[in-house]
Amino acid sequence: MGSRTDDLQVAMVTIAILAVIAGADGFVAIET
Repeated sequence: MGSRTDDLQVAMVTIAILAVIAGADGFVAIET
């Protein structure tokens, strides 16, 4: 659709990767 959705997906993936590297155990750890 729009590039805004793509940017959001890229941001979420990037945050998830950084969180895993930082030692977060799953998405629950990312939220807290």
